[in-house]
Amino acid sequence: MIETKIHPQSSLFTNLYDEWIDNNQKRVDEKSKGRIAYGYMKNMGDGELSQFIIDMTQELIKKDA
Repeated sequence: MIETKIHPQSSLFTNLYDEWIDNNQKRVDEKSKGRIAYGYMKNMGDGELSQFIIDMTQELIKKDA
């Protein structure tokens, strides 16, 4: 007998959306050789806005564009 545990995903759309954002980031990094920043807000919620501001002021500011 083989026992398997199955864990349903909360949302396939969320996972695909995160993958799309990650792929865009990688593409921008590759094409610009790391010189162009890619910032993205998934929604207009407070958590996303806070993370966007942190990214812009700590990480993305180091880029040329």
